[in-house]
Parts: sequence; C-alpha cells; structure tokens
Amino acid sequence: MLTPAFAAALPLANRRPVALPRARHVAARRPALTAAAADSPPAPASGKRVLIINAPSGGHSVIGPHLAEALLDAGHTVHVHQVGTPPADKQPYDRYPPLSAAHPAAFSLSTGPAAEAPTADVDAVYDNAAKGVADAAPALAAGAAGAEVFYVSSAGAYAYDGTLAPHVAGDDAAGPTIDVEAALRASGTLSAAFRPTYILGPGFQNRQYSDWLFDRIRDGRRIPIPGVPDALTCLTDVRDVAAMLAAALGKGLHGEVLNATSPRAITLAGVVALAAAAAGADAAAVADRVVWYDPADAAARVDGFVAKAAFPFRPRHFFADPVPAAPPVADVLGWRAERSGDRDGLAALLRDAHASYMALGLDARVVDYTMDDAVLAAVGGEA
Repeated sequence: MLTPAFAAALPLANRRPVALPRARHVAARRPALTAAAADSPPAPASGKRVLIINAPSGGHSVIGPHLAEALLDAGHTVHVHQVGTPPADKQPYDRYPPLSAAHPAAFSLSTGPAAEAPTADVDAVYDNAAKGVADAAPALAAGAAGAEVFYVSSAGAYAYDGTLAPHVAGDDAAGPTIDVEAALRASGTLSAAFRPTYILGPGFQNRQYSDWLFDRIRDGRRIPIPGVPDALTCLTDVRDVAAMLAAALGKGLHGEVLNATSPRAITLAGVVALAAAAAGADAAAVADRVVWYDPADAAARVDGFVAKAAFPFRPRHFFADPVPAAPPVADVLGWRAERSGDRDGLAALLRDAHASYMALGLDARVVDYTMDDAVLAAVGGEA
C-alpha cells in the first residue's frame, strides 16, 4: 500500500497508479490505490512497462530510485514497489517525490511486502530486493508470464581465492542470491543477474564505506585498518550501476551474469587518500596515522573482535571485472562506467560523500571508538 508519508509527499495528480500495471489489475490487487485508476494513461508506444521491486534498506536500496530515473529518462513507464514502509523524507526514498513530479504520467509507487508487488501486465521486472528464492516469487511469476527479469544479486557471493583476482562471471559462487540466479535460469525466462560490490552515490544508505574514515579523519585519530595497504577493492557510483541495469532492458539476455561494478580497482590506501582529500585534510598526514594490522592477530587478542564490525571493507582483495565472460554481452549493452571508471570519478564520488556527510550533520555526531582503542592497544598502535 501507499503509506501516508509517501502519499503526502507525492503530488496530488500522481496519487494513483499509472499504466504500470494496468488499472484493472491494480484495482483487484491494491484497493488503496484505485482512485481514478480507470483512465490511467497507457505506456509510451516506444517504451515498456517496468516494475522495480526495491530493497527496504541496506546498500542496494539506493539502486531503485536511480534505476527508475534512468528508465523514465529512456521513455519507459515505471512502477516502483518499495518493500517495507520507509520514511519518505529519508535517503534514498526522498528521491521518489521528485520523480513523480517530473514524470506524472509515467511513474507510480506502492509500498508493502514483496509478495504484494503488482506483476500483472509488465514487460520487465527488476528485482532488487529478493534475498532468497522464496522472496523472488513475484519476479519468477512475471517471468513465467513472459516478462524479462533482472535480478540484483551480489559479488559478495563469490568464493574467495587469494591467488586469483578479480572475480569474473563464471567463478565459483554460492549462497541465497546465487540460488535465485539459478532459479531464474532454470525457469527459462529472459533474464540476467547483476552482482554489485560497494555502492556509493547520491542517497546511498550504507554510509560506513565513507563515513568510517571521515569520522576518524575529523577527530584526528589513529586509524586501525585490517589487512595491507595495497589490498584492492572497488567503489561504484550507483548511477553507473543503474545505467548498466537499464541498458539490459530489451536486449534478449538469457541467464547472463554481469558484475555491476566500476572497472577500476583501488587500494585500501587509495581509498584513505581519496577520503582525506575529500575531507580537506592532508593525505600524507592522514596516511601517517593509519595502523595496518593482521585481523587474525586482533581476533586472537581482542575480545569480541570481528573484522567486519571493526572496519567496513573486506580486509583483502575484493573487486570484480564488469566485462562478462562472453564479451559480446558487453557489446550489446554498450555500457561504460561514466562516473566511477577512473581516478577523477572516484575522487568526485568521495567528495560527494563528504558533502552529504556534512549536509546531514554527521560531522557533529559522537562516535564510540572502544573497538578502535582495543585494537590499537593490542597491535601496538597506541590508542
């Protein structure tokens, strides 16, 4: 259902579903959204009716609004089914009302459980919420009815091999998201799976990838980082992820796997340098405050130590090649990482992250450094 907060934020003219899905089906499935539905406009002749099932929170939640914008700009009709009941004035969900205002005849929104996503009469479904096969039931049903299905999986499902990098499509992977990918392939529907890594960009919700460093840079602290400075990782602008997903629509993909990532890896030391520059700090001085340590050593010496809780990035190589195992697929998509594919783009990504850190007032928050202090004391970096 459309929550009161979202209803208040959306323009009056768009407090009803539009052509995705057709009104007769909306009336049957979502009674709260039936007002004036009978005269909903059809999709543009050249466009498709697209449903996005968006994650309720976490790193993937920011994809939905940006994907909707990319598809709307390409002339498609988009309905977002936002899983959960997120506040309309919080990022990234505050991006929906402007989309409604800019595209009153082509954009509509509902909220609620994934099982209530309106899948009737859609040409394509982007499932950005399913964590397992049961969650993907609406997308699988739409695929069985003839819709293209695009699933946002995760590069975190790749099996780690410290002797070989980067991850490429076809490498061993396992977990609930991989089970969803397998179910899509087994269904025989036109489909593709996209595996992102760390996502930043306007409205991103998993802010620890940037703010963990901004906090410590702001406070002039020693910065304990597990692993080694030349471990390679990957930061991707959500707009590049959305562009890749949007580019797949109508291309006839059939079970392909694509890594929705920037093509450029960056070292952990490089991330620290970009964060320092974004915060207006001296990068060399910040680098001197970093204490690199062995996470296994810390785990043995610090009560309650968990590497993921002590530092937001994996303390090892973690990056993936966006070019799929079958190069013609990349040619078909015609996609390039326009915003995070080079050093300038990554620097801009961190500057934008710091600007939002300041705008949200996060620079004034008090941070608990108990774990930092325990790790620094254990590894000889001082607290």
